Amino acid sequence: MERMFKGWMASITFLLVTIVSCDKNERAYKRFIDEGRWAVTELSAGTTLFTKLPDWQIYPCDDHENYCMATWEHQNESTVDFYWKFSNLGGDFDFYADSATSDTQSMAFSQCVNFSGMYDVKESKRRLFRFESYTTFGYPDKLVTIVLERE
Repeated sequence: MERMFKGWMASITFLLVTIVSCDKNERAYKRFIDEGRWAVTELSAGTTLFTKLPDWQIYPCDDHENYCMATWEHQNESTVDFYWKFSNLGGDFDFYADSATSDTQSMAFSQCVNFSGMYDVKESKRRLFRFESYTTFGYPDKLVTIVLERE
């Protein structure tokens, strides 16, 4: 009887953890997609602070479990589409450039590819996100920071 009770409790615990994890991913996703447009207010790699800051246009997406699409808009008016996703209870954010439909010679593409990777979500507020990573495509082993604020 005790063994059956422990198995039942383990199943309930697993179910609750699964529900909570989906809920946190969905909340981060909904905050991010809610307004649609975000300004990058900080972009750094190691000790380099970039001054040509892009905007991100986030498009409607009904499936927070899979990658969604957005556009990286460079200050020189070049753009690149990219895919993004929250995971790990909303604690991770990753994105990558879409090389198939983008001008791979543009500044937007170069910047987006270099900053592509898996980020830790360090701050998640209604109008602000702060992402940090040591595993970006263009700056491996350097602390990369992206701060986004809702426009």
